[in-house]
Amino acid sequence: MRFSLQNSKFKIGILGGGQLGWMLILEGRKFPFEFYVLERDKEAPACKLADKFFPPEDYKSFVDECDVVTFEFEYVYDNALEYAAEKINYSLQLKP
Repeated sequence: MRFSLQNSKFKIGILGGGQLGWMLILEGRKFPFEFYVLERDKEAPACKLADKFFPPEDYKSFVDECDVVTFEFEYVYDNALEYAAEKINYSLQLKP
């Protein structure tokens, strides 16, 4: 997929809603992006700034609605990450 800043509604998904996600959204607000967060706690820092919040059980909808998915390193929802890898036919091996 080719992207330019003229594209609006580019959706960035973040796995985890901690302070790193919060900082990512703050800096990303300089660009025409939307931010979606997958997180258990809707009161987590990144969730307060996100355009849309998804609880972990809705990980498939989260991945399906995002143009790109990234994560902050504090916690990764492995089901969502594995599903995203399947969608792009990427081999992923998670280690505990």
